[in-house]
Parts: sequence; C-alpha cells; structure tokens
Amino acid sequence: MLFMTMELIDGHSLESLLHPEGAAEGTRLEPIRAIELTLPIARGLAAAHEAGVVHRDLKPANVLVEGGGRVVLTDFGIARSMLEGGAETTDIVGTPFYMAPEQVVGDAVDARTDIYALGLLLYEMLVGKMPFAGPTPMAAVVARCKEPPPDPRRSVNMPDPLAKLVLACMATDPRERPATAEQVAESLV
Repeated sequence: MLFMTMELIDGHSLESLLHPEGAAEGTRLEPIRAIELTLPIARGLAAAHEAGVVHRDLKPANVLVEGGGRVVLTDFGIARSMLEGGAETTDIVGTPFYMAPEQVVGDAVDARTDIYALGLLLYEMLVGKMPFAGPTPMAAVVARCKEPPPDPRRSVNMPDPLAKLVLACMATDPRERPATAEQVAESLV
C-alpha cells in the first residue's frame, strides 16, 4: 500500500505571513526576503518534478515556514504523476487564484504549471497583492488566461532581473516559462 505522510512543522504558513489576521491589505516583502522564501520552494518543486510529480496546488497556505527559517512545501494531495501521461487530465482541480492558464482550461499540466504558480507567489510576496483582479474571483481567473501578467515594477521598486523572472514564470504560454524549477532557483542565487 502506498501513502504519503507529512512531518509536524513548528511554524506558520506563508499565507499567514502575507495576509496577517485582521489586516485590510496583504503584506509586501522586501525582495531579499521574497527570494529567501522562493528559493527553497523552487528547489522543492525541482525535487518533486525530478521524481515525476507536478504539485498542481502551490499557494501560500501550502508553504510552511519554521521558526528557524526552514521553508517546507506541503499538501501534495492533488499532485499528479507526469509519467506515462498522468498529468493529462480533464479534471480542473486546484485553487483558482493560483492556477496556470492551462490548468484553468483543463489542458495537460506539467512542471511549467507549478512554475506559473511559483511566479504568482513571488509576485504576491513582492507587490503585496495578486497580479490579476476582477469584480469576482472567476473574473480574475479569466483575466489570467486572456491578459499578459502585469509588470510588478509598476507597483514597487525591485531589481530588473527579479521582475523579469517573475514575468517569465507567469507567461501565459507555458513554452515561454522557464523549463524547470531548477532554472528558477539558479536565477534566484
């Protein structure tokens, strides 16, 4: 019998860091802090992808930060194997606000689907809000499929290479994104 288990993490979620209870707006992190958090997430995704697994539900609630600073990628509950066509699915599962365009429309997913979500996380950490908005959650999801990602430099000052990486990760066409999470990690060091 195969099963997954998870260690007990003594810390908090990235969600609670970005959206403190009672705060009217999201928290914006300094670029160096956002990089410190994103680098281990990218490396965790690279390890999962190397094992043939696509996460499909990367979001701040699924990233835990221990008191000592260790970052842990969690909740592989809807992950799929990329081997033997396992990522080809007609199921639309995941958290809509963090889904890649191909995931929203039910196309095949692969490592670049997780890279899109990683770009969304990084954008949210740097800017303090999600890149796409609309009068309803579904309108924001649809905007992601139709519009290019907004340049984070319009909202906050950050190094050009970091902004370009965010935009590359959030490219609407998966072929225009970095091919691997390891490439993203290498760009962050």
